[in-house]
Amino acid sequence: MSSETALPPMGRKGVLLVDDEPLTTKYFASWFSAHFPVFVASSSDEALRVLEANADKIGVVVTDERMPEGNGVKLLEAVRVRHPQTIRILTTAYMDMETLLEAINIGSVFSFVAKPWELKELERVLFDALQVHHKQVRDAHLIERKLDDLRNQIIDNHVYDIGIIAGKLGHYVYNALCPVTFLLDQLIDGKIVNDYPPEFLRDVQSHVAEVVQTLKDLDRASAPPTSSLYEQLDFRSLVEDAVQQSGLSRQERRLQVELDFAENLPTIYGIRPELEKLLRFMMAEEIISLPVDSRVRVKCVPRVVDAEVLGLEVEFEDFVPLSPKIQAESLLYPFNLRSGNPREFGIFLACCYFIARRHGGSLTARTKGNDGVVYSFFLPYDPRETGDPTGGLFEGISLDPSR
Repeated sequence: MSSETALPPMGRKGVLLVDDEPLTTKYFASWFSAHFPVFVASSSDEALRVLEANADKIGVVVTDERMPEGNGVKLLEAVRVRHPQTIRILTTAYMDMETLLEAINIGSVFSFVAKPWELKELERVLFDALQVHHKQVRDAHLIERKLDDLRNQIIDNHVYDIGIIAGKLGHYVYNALCPVTFLLDQLIDGKIVNDYPPEFLRDVQSHVAEVVQTLKDLDRASAPPTSSLYEQLDFRSLVEDAVQQSGLSRQERRLQVELDFAENLPTIYGIRPELEKLLRFMMAEEIISLPVDSRVRVKCVPRVVDAEVLGLEVEFEDFVPLSPKIQAESLLYPFNLRSGNPREFGIFLACCYFIARRHGGSLTARTKGNDGVVYSFFLPYDPRETGDPTGGLFEGISLDPSR
């Protein structure tokens, strides 16, 4: 294969040849295996099994029309339905007009190659097919990203609007709690005689401080990150640390946490304190929201497109059915209460949402029917390369009206 037709690194998908003649598959692999991965099958059924097992590695299917079991056109139609981005090529020494029209009408064929093959011509057709597949995958990914951005923009506006209300409420709550905190300080110091033991008052004081801190966290989570604070992070270690730090609370609730990490999980760039806070908030959300003796699975895998690592997919999955009265998307809104516990505040997930979005990622929530809820994060490999996915929505804005 000439240097002009060298396949780009991201386009090194393989080709599946379907032919019942062993010599044909042998010579095909001998000629092309140095240039791209070659897969072979001798029947339609075997071809579909190979394709299912290697769907992320195969970009083109080449099949002979006449085979002992089935025919090439029917096989390519099945490939088109199951793997629409896979490019399909028909090859035969016995092409007739009826077969040609059938292939065209069902839209299954990218190109025809007559047998016996002229290898240079076949090489050109395969290269063009792999290039088209690469472009289709890339374009589909770009479209999906634009759709994700549009969906996230809509959620951004909802969460941001409610976040503004939360911030203003936090300001008034803080003002209202100041004299209470002062009075508690006086009581603890014994300056006012009362019937309440200091241990109780300290507990109340701690609770008041928790309310104030949680509301402040919502404000800080929306603040724009500073690029100089980014560092390369081992996300697996961050997750394990967050789970360990939640130990006492988890034990009280008897919450089981299962960790599922992909092998060779890549590092990502991020702001360590913010991502640590995101994971702590997620653990706190699960601890507070779920009943005693519940189970949570934390799964982390890389998001890879055309051999390029784009970032990490992180899921927090629980197994407690969501009330029919609550929509999964509304779990991200401030002050939403999943468990009915009035001390829950409904702030943790909103904070996580802001942190993920400001790191160039996303957070979504979905139900599994009656089997629980999955919170899905995407965190890009390097947020500094993606720009501001919110379109500057949070730029220079604080939720604290006193600023």
